[in-house]
Amino acid sequence: MARLPILALLALVSTFLLANPAAAQDPNTTFRLDFDKAAKIGSKSKMDSLMRDNMDAGIFCILNTSELIASSPNDVLYERFEALSGSWTRCFETDFPSKMERFFARMNANQKRNRFTQKQKFDKVNRQQIEAIAAKDKKALLRIADEYASLARGFEELGDRWMVGQCYIGVATSLEETHHGKKADLRRVADGYSRFVAIREDLGVKDRTYKQSVPRLKSLEALGFGNGGGGASGGAGGEAAAPAGPKSTGAAVTAKLSFSPFKAVKDTQRPNYYLDEHRQIWPTVVLQGKGSTGKFARVADSPTMTRAASSKVTIDGGGVDESWPLRGKLEPVTFELGTGASKRRWAVLCDMGREEDYYQGITMNLGMTDTSLALYFVPGGAMEGEIAGESVQIVDDNIDGIYGSLPQRWPHFGMVKDAYQPEFDSIRIGGANKAQPFSEYVNLGAAGWHKLEAVNGGVELKAEPFEFKTGTVQLKSKGLKPDYFVLKGIGADLENTYIDISGGKKVEVPIGRWELCFGLVRKGKKMQMMKAVILPTDNMPVYDVIEGKNVTVESGAPFTFDFEYEASGSGVAMDGTSVRVLGAGGEAYERIYGAVPVPEASVRKKGGKRAVMTEKLKPALDQDGVQKHGWAALWKPLDKEIPAKVGDAEVQLMEKKNRLFGKITSDWK
Repeated sequence: MARLPILALLALVSTFLLANPAAAQDPNTTFRLDFDKAAKIGSKSKMDSLMRDNMDAGIFCILNTSELIASSPNDVLYERFEALSGSWTRCFETDFPSKMERFFARMNANQKRNRFTQKQKFDKVNRQQIEAIAAKDKKALLRIADEYASLARGFEELGDRWMVGQCYIGVATSLEETHHGKKADLRRVADGYSRFVAIREDLGVKDRTYKQSVPRLKSLEALGFGNGGGGASGGAGGEAAAPAGPKSTGAAVTAKLSFSPFKAVKDTQRPNYYLDEHRQIWPTVVLQGKGSTGKFARVADSPTMTRAASSKVTIDGGGVDESWPLRGKLEPVTFELGTGASKRRWAVLCDMGREEDYYQGITMNLGMTDTSLALYFVPGGAMEGEIAGESVQIVDDNIDGIYGSLPQRWPHFGMVKDAYQPEFDSIRIGGANKAQPFSEYVNLGAAGWHKLEAVNGGVELKAEPFEFKTGTVQLKSKGLKPDYFVLKGIGADLENTYIDISGGKKVEVPIGRWELCFGLVRKGKKMQMMKAVILPTDNMPVYDVIEGKNVTVESGAPFTFDFEYEASGSGVAMDGTSVRVLGAGGEAYERIYGAVPVPEASVRKKGGKRAVMTEKLKPALDQDGVQKHGWAALWKPLDKEIPAKVGDAEVQLMEKKNRLFGKITSDWK
């Protein structure tokens, strides 16, 4: 969406708010002097030309003259106002000057004093807004928006519709996404624009501020924010209009679900990073020596696994009479979680490490020892049932013990600092080959959109039919084709709605704002499988979906590197953990398994044409490297000192042929 040039708009607004001294010969003063000259000689054509070409200055002069007549009337002011009013009417065919003259004429002495005080407060807030925007002070802008709203109520009591409108454009511009990004309260923004536009129309003024505000308001309304706000007759302090969000179309129903176990990891078409033969990186219960215990970390009422002997693990709780199988092959274990109405079966497919195993392509001894035993597992069952005539299967893929919970975010090896990966439960609808991320709102195909809620840990599923206004989103990816590319809704109505758009076809999506949440790409088979998760970055766009329109989302090639380094007199210090691959849409590829980038880092003097030194960045390549740097060193390049003494440096990373991404080249930075 094209965003409103807020600074330019604010400058226009301020034209009417902060009058400069006459001696400064600002545009308003210049207009008044030129207009008076044209009026003195009776040149309507000249007056009208000035009015059309300088509408903002003309408005200021009309407001100023109307107010002066009400306080200190004289023949000069009356003659000027008559000329201004006549020219305005000829040019724009509205009675705006007459409305403002009547407003000021009706004010008594007490009202004039109150307005003067209100206006002083307004001018102060307006100056603070300009300063806060320049300083990028988000907290100050939130406070300023509230102060504008309070001032609007005061001006409304005085009947000053012009200043009420000025207050609401102040609210809107203070809260805009230009300043607050994805956290912007677009309902209040739309409400501010709506009230401002309605008042301008009622007064008969369609100036530049109005003309710039209308397209922004229409775009917000198309996204479901605002339906006209307060309008010209609305209360100044009313609630912002709600967006045209989801509407319930029927009563909710609750369906009982039944448990179905898995026998193998064959169902890979779910938004789960672990569904392949690389058990070495599966979720793990880690036990130490005899007598040590462990639990499923994310399951609130997890059973306890105890290492009763070197090669025996007992299970306490979960309704299990058997031991954890340690036979070196994939086997299921089924538990019981919860009590009463929430009592349910829950299972994992489990395995263990081998004495000769592989981790990021390196031969490792991951077998059990007297002091260490890793129990690897993935989901081993699902709850199944029927909603609105459609079969549904729900898998606890985020492994928290609940079928149908919303995603949780977790840190992992192979991601940059402060990055977190969302992990979803999945839902398969109508026996489809591919499962979708479990979501608050889900499209059940022929049954339409429904709001879903897991009941009693997923023993039951509550579903309520809803309808949306929708558009479509289409992923266009070059090079790598994602297995999953999941968008997340922005705003209260859609913040727990997740929709996969991978596949390249148009996907129906509720109108509103969407952003990347998670993706997954795989290449190869069995132990040769390479993979990565796809995560959002701060410089990715927001995707605005409008009713009946299609939005294209780009991803994939060409690929580049993002990275950090420090330059000093002794050279360049590369931060290996900061290196990540970025795609054409700004998406980041993290947790890269089987194809960890090994780029060449070239250093040159800033602005130079040739590199003076090139070094290869590598991850740990053997067990000694793991002993020295830790397991995380297998997922990212190690830090590297490059002794290129060039003063102000620029660095470029390049890998000519990565096994997963192909060529990856960064800009110089």
